[in-house]
Amino acid sequence: QRCLAKTPDDRFPDFQVMRELLRERYMQETGSPAPQPAKGDKLDSRDLNNKGVNLQTLGCPPEELLSYYERALEMDPSNATAWSNRGNTLSHLARLQDALASYEHALEMDPDYYRAWFNKGLQYSKLGRDLEALDCFDRAIEIRIHDEGMWFMKGNTLYKLGRIQDALICYERALEVNPQLGPGWAGKGLVLADLEQPDDALI
Repeated sequence: QRCLAKTPDDRFPDFQVMRELLRERYMQETGSPAPQPAKGDKLDSRDLNNKGVNLQTLGCPPEELLSYYERALEMDPSNATAWSNRGNTLSHLARLQDALASYEHALEMDPDYYRAWFNKGLQYSKLGRDLEALDCFDRAIEIRIHDEGMWFMKGNTLYKLGRIQDALICYERALEVNPQLGPGWAGKGLVLADLEQPDDALI
């Protein structure tokens, strides 16, 4: 009942508190000490990385997430996914140069890791280094051509560089992959307005 309480404050703050209550209740009911908790295998690098990802989904603070990725990398410095996730977390902490370094490590481990190329491009874009961002998005698209996010971000970068027609092509490619991509339609409309095609932009 307490675990399922509607209000979070009415639930157990963590499992240790719950286990202590269960231990006391066990002793009351049986008169014997409660069994020791079961112990599973020690988490390896992949497990720690996955735990970080799951905790991120649950809204865990970036500082705590970072500790899981760094522990994963201490165990296995060749874990490209952990390097990339570490970069994402550093980016959320506004440590953009450190994030870039993490993505570069990920790509050293796996040069075809399209997500690391994409995230590296995002960091370059945040730093105003649009030509380098464009190169990263191109590399990501070479590896994973049917990804609307890659095409959309390439379109945004081309638009910032003043390459309007090329940006339009990228937004259209993104929308071919996912016709429900709202930002893709918005980007295409903006480009069409700049090209003095207001009727098409409205549509």
